[in-house]
Amino acid sequence: MVEIVQFNYEELTNVVRNCLKEAIFEIRSLPSPEEINDRILFPEACKITDLSESAMRKLCMDNKIPFEKYGSRRVVFSRKRLAEWMKARTKTVTDPDAVMSSRLQKSAKRKLQ
Repeated sequence: MVEIVQFNYEELTNVVRNCLKEAIFEIRSLPSPEEINDRILFPEACKITDLSESAMRKLCMDNKIPFEKYGSRRVVFSRKRLAEWMKARTKTVTDPDAVMSSRLQKSAKRKLQ
């Protein structure tokens, strides 16, 4: 059987306010999507960086790439830190003619020596 409840304005306001507080608390306690998807494993990091597994392992051994160890052996990466690392290593090419001319100069210097 359905029960009908009647509230006055103040009671209804309090009920709605309490429901909203509970909902907001639950939403705030959920992890953000960035936290969930930020951690990636070794194979996915290789795909993102377009490096071979052996090159990635060498960078990890030399501490030249940001990573963390999970447990005693498992290596995990942060997408965000990996993207920052890749951005810092990326060279911007401004003018193709300048690049070609510098390569020709280097080649000519090597041949003269």
